[in-house]
Amino acid sequence: MRENVGMAGAEPLLDQIERDALDEGASLAGALRKCIALGGRTGSEELRDWATVELQGYKDLKTTPLPDYRVVPAPLMIDGFSPNAQITGETISPWDLPDVVKDDIKSEVTLRQGVGEIEALIAQGDAEGIIRLGLPMGSEIAKLMNAENRHGRVTRIYWGVVPAAVRGVTDQIRTALTALVAEVRATTPRGDTVPTSDAIDQAVQVVVHGKKARVNVSSSQATGGSTATVQSAPPPEESESEFWTRGKKIGAFIVGLSGVAGAVFAATRTF
Repeated sequence: MRENVGMAGAEPLLDQIERDALDEGASLAGALRKCIALGGRTGSEELRDWATVELQGYKDLKTTPLPDYRVVPAPLMIDGFSPNAQITGETISPWDLPDVVKDDIKSEVTLRQGVGEIEALIAQGDAEGIIRLGLPMGSEIAKLMNAENRHGRVTRIYWGVVPAAVRGVTDQIRTALTALVAEVRATTPRGDTVPTSDAIDQAVQVVVHGKKARVNVSSSQATGGSTATVQSAPPPEESESEFWTRGKKIGAFIVGLSGVAGAVFAATRTF
């Protein structure tokens, strides 16, 4: 029987992770840090890598594509003023943006931040009623809008996200943690208090990456009293996501946006 993974006499880490995942009031970031600890003690690189990227954020979308659940609906909003009134939180359409960006900015936002920061955003949104997330090069876009419209002035442009939409992201991660624990326990032989790294890696592949589960055949059924493992054929690799394709387009326009803005303002100053 394997040694218990955790502090001497303490609750096993797997049990702690399950408890935190099921407790809506418990810190999700804390549960993921326990996943890193469990991955380290059992030798599961798969679990460490997944928990780490959820904690630190999706910094390199080329190597680690953003999951679909981290893209949430978010209307575009502006603050500013007109000749007769002050404007706060007015919803606009992407078609109200300057021509150079309106095809690339949508009424949705990608949450690449770490889970701890996302939890902080939810707390802020609960207090204020909305989460305001700035657009890339938002100040330059506002300047372009002001150059095109001289009857008012935009002081700020942002995505306005309701806290419930962001809370859906953390709910997805909590569900994944719960399913991961269940998968680990389903593939761990009875009597073993601690899963093997292979069992944890398989659970991550099934729950996080959507791979097909392996079928473990008990020793009484395998030839020679050994344990046989049957691996189903892996599904074909998925093609590059639409999100990443869209992200490359947005990145390309942002790189050139400063030059466009400079040309616009240089022209306006000549009059």
